[in-house]
Amino acid sequence: MMMLWSKTLQSHLDSDPNAPITVISVHPGGVNTFTDNWPFSRFFKWLVGLAVSTPTVGAYTPVFAAAGKAVLENKEMYQGAYLESKPTGRIAQPGKAALDTDLANQLSATTESLLKQIGI
Repeated sequence: MMMLWSKTLQSHLDSDPNAPITVISVHPGGVNTFTDNWPFSRFFKWLVGLAVSTPTVGAYTPVFAAAGKAVLENKEMYQGAYLESKPTGRIAQPGKAALDTDLANQLSATTESLLKQIGI
């Protein structure tokens, strides 16, 4: 849903060539944000760390998307893009459903309807 929404938002912003916003979907990869509260947390942090990244490493791709020089210099290439974490900032092809324009329009209409219902 987030990738659909990001592409839809970017398409709305594309109608204004002076819009200073680039919408990017980011997948930070597996990030260990949960073992600190476990019993024997040092052991489990080490064990889980064999498969997932630390929060610092997990932040690399979101920071790249928000403040990367490459994004600023190649704005058109990153507009509506989907970035993965390995390597940091790699443009990836999202799944088929994330590219479905009918589904994106349906999501946009549903979002607008819900926002109207709550008075926004």
